[in-house]
Amino acid sequence: MGIIQAISGKIGSFLSGLRARLFPPPDQAPKGAASAKGRSGCLAGKLEVDLQWTQWVRVRRENGEGKFFSREELTPGQVVQLMDQTLDGQYVYFAMDFQFQGEGEYVKRLKKTVYRPFHSTLVLHQGSGNLACLFFAGDSMCCYMLIGNYKAYFETDISELCQLPVGDAKLSEDMVFRNGNREEIDKALCALFSDLEHADSRLAQSKQWGAQIAWPGGANNYNRRRRELGLLTE
Repeated sequence: MGIIQAISGKIGSFLSGLRARLFPPPDQAPKGAASAKGRSGCLAGKLEVDLQWTQWVRVRRENGEGKFFSREELTPGQVVQLMDQTLDGQYVYFAMDFQFQGEGEYVKRLKKTVYRPFHSTLVLHQGSGNLACLFFAGDSMCCYMLIGNYKAYFETDISELCQLPVGDAKLSEDMVFRNGNREEIDKALCALFSDLEHADSRLAQSKQWGAQIAWPGGANNYNRRRRELGLLTE
């Protein structure tokens, strides 16, 4: 009887392990999946996220299944996890929207300073071994793109740049990180969130980020880039 129970226990353990490998939880990548795609990096423990300005977060899988989270539904750790999962291949799209206070203007009639809020949005694209990181700064209406290919960015005429698929978007080759190389994106995200409120001025001075200004065309150009490059409609 004892032998039969021991054998049954071993069979049960084997089946449980097999089930876990074949049917992992929906938000848990199979072991080895990241390394198989050449991905390396982890923002957990490195990136500190302050939800003070966060409005919402959106992610989407390759099959089109999407999730939307309001600020009240999130913790800083969950936001970092969603970024990691996107860069490691579980999602093809990550977007995080922020609202900042903006510059103040004193209104005599009201006898107080009135602030004009604005929205900025961080976007991550992932797909086919390609990665991209963009930041849309609402105060300057500037689209910042983390440079993935310096040779293409500095030496190739913009009209000759190839368009590469990255998840649901097509982006110019100078802003695409190939072969799932996320190390520079991880570093850039840590730097971005270290002083998020002043992201526009800091990115404008950075040699790691390229920029597409809105002028001429102003808000129309900015909103078009948000739609085409960031897949944003808000």
